[in-house]
Amino acid sequence: PGAESLLEEHLSVVRGAWPAARVQTREAALVLEPSPDPTILALQREYDLVNVRILFEGREFEGALGLLHHIRGDDYDYLILDSGSLRLGRRVAGEDTVLERAEIELSPGWHEIEVVAAGDHFRGYVDGELLVHGHAGERSPGRVGLLIDGAGTLALDDLRVTSLDS
Repeated sequence: PGAESLLEEHLSVVRGAWPAARVQTREAALVLEPSPDPTILALQREYDLVNVRILFEGREFEGALGLLHHIRGDDYDYLILDSGSLRLGRRVAGEDTVLERAEIELSPGWHEIEVVAAGDHFRGYVDGELLVHGHAGERSPGRVGLLIDGAGTLALDDLRVTSLDS
């Protein structure tokens, strides 16, 4: 109950349903058990130039975890990690355009994914290593958030959103 209140205080559901949540006391992480449908959770504030990163541990999770930015309605830009593939792209009117893709193999344990959006320039990192890089037209400021689509349990910690506006 406490973890769900914390989620609802800072995030809202853009698509899908609230995942079941609990705080894992040993590592002070938020552990989510996703709903069967893809879920997008977003912060209320809008950002233009932005850096978004989160720590995750998903050894008991099968599916996709994404960092989304410039969310406006059903459109957004993304960095999605899914079954050994990292995709940097844009979703507009239900259609995905992948700017760059990289294959990745993660060892068990905690990892960090990070996306940087600066104007028309986008970069995606895993554990501090630049793996995908792309360019697309600039967008109006939008919300940032998470995409969770899968089954099992996913531990999240230390979501950081930094505005890069001068």
